Amino acid sequence: MALSHARVVVREKTPFAHEERAVDFALGALPDRDPFHAWALVELLDPSTGGLHEIDLIVLGYGALYVVEIKSFPGRIEGDGRDWIWTPPGE
Repeated sequence: MALSHARVVVREKTPFAHEERAVDFALGALPDRDPFHAWALVELLDPSTGGLHEIDLIVLGYGALYVVEIKSFPGRIEGDGRDWIWTPPGE
């Protein structure tokens, strides 16, 4: 069963259709039970610069808080905290 609206704490709007689809997919895949909650498309203000930073999705799960960055590249993206590698489809 998909995560209910009561468990989605914040859900801002985005001008990007791929972000909306990805958030819908993730929320639909999460179970509707404790401890799962989500914050989607959240903007945070950096008080030192005045800049806004968007976090695509934050999920509270068992023993962890997951921060999800949504990308719309076809193929496979993998990496670590510093470097990302994009492999186009068919390679």
